[in-house]
Amino acid sequence: MNVCVVATASRESGALSVFKQFITALKTEQGDDRYCIFVDPSMPHEEIEGVTYIDYDTCGARRLAFDAFGFRNEVERAGFSPDVIVSFQNVAVAYPKARQIIYFHNLLPLTNIMWNPFLRDERTLFFYSTVYPYYIRMYLKKNMQVVVQTQSVKDMFVAKFRFPRENVHVCRPDIVLPDKDTDISCDFEKGTFNFIYPALLYKYKNHNLLIEAANIIKSRNPEVWRKLRIHLTIAPEESHALIRRIHRNQCSDTFILHGSIVHTQLMAMFAGCSGLLFPSRLETLGIPLLEAASAGLPIIVSDLPYAREAVGGYEGAVFVDCADAELWANEIVKMCNNKQKNKLYKIEGKSSWSKFFGLIHNK
Repeated sequence: MNVCVVATASRESGALSVFKQFITALKTEQGDDRYCIFVDPSMPHEEIEGVTYIDYDTCGARRLAFDAFGFRNEVERAGFSPDVIVSFQNVAVAYPKARQIIYFHNLLPLTNIMWNPFLRDERTLFFYSTVYPYYIRMYLKKNMQVVVQTQSVKDMFVAKFRFPRENVHVCRPDIVLPDKDTDISCDFEKGTFNFIYPALLYKYKNHNLLIEAANIIKSRNPEVWRKLRIHLTIAPEESHALIRRIHRNQCSDTFILHGSIVHTQLMAMFAGCSGLLFPSRLETLGIPLLEAASAGLPIIVSDLPYAREAVGGYEGAVFVDCADAELWANEIVKMCNNKQKNKLYKIEGKSSWSKFFGLIHNK
């Protein structure tokens, strides 16, 4: 069987992690199938027998051309006739000759949140929440199979696109934890309370709430505030507005901006932190929640369906209104004073990749 995989937009963050997991699973699930994988030139090209990579840049408007006719032209040029097409970028391609499976992992098109197109930090969010759903519908057919990461996203997808429920499948990505023998450590300033929020700088990630909470702690619990350190996975050069807000609230020592952190270092920080803060308003799954719970790390998280589905059974999770900075401040102070160890959260179930490849093989 010939399988085409479209992953040119999986260049960073969670999308890249999912693609890497797919490639790892492919090594054992491939069988006699031949694969042609479209990737961005910046992405990994792991050498696997029977797998051909095609570099293709679909940034910006080039994505529209690729979905409409570029894919068809490229596979014909490569002499590859696909039986199945797997798209990791939320949208099918114009190629009716093959079965199609869509890995859907963008929550914005499924929500009713209104963003302001005249604000720079909301313009992209406005596009994905208002225009992008129409683009998805252009290529979405009722006989296609759709893969999502959680039950709550499945319910939203079915409702938004009036799509057959039986054709939407929940396949969680794997939670990758360091080997028990791996020597990882992280040095924090002695006598400080360290928290971490691993998230990109999107408005719905709700970083400003943490600044508001820190400001409340500063006025009510100055002793805790002086020792409080909140680590963000944002680079200083990409967050000028956030830095200005931090300075205005006199919290420059409170917030530490690291930029992107490799996974092993993130796990080391989990091991040494007082807790994970996760105020995001939108999330498909929230993999850091599961990773932190698996390490026994206390968690303060937005009281939303994605969080309840991910770590609702974890005793170390506290669920808080994502708009109430005062409640967040109170819970952060409680966590600073609480030295109790949590029972490690056991993630039930086997890898979902076998189920995913079962869809490819139409089983």
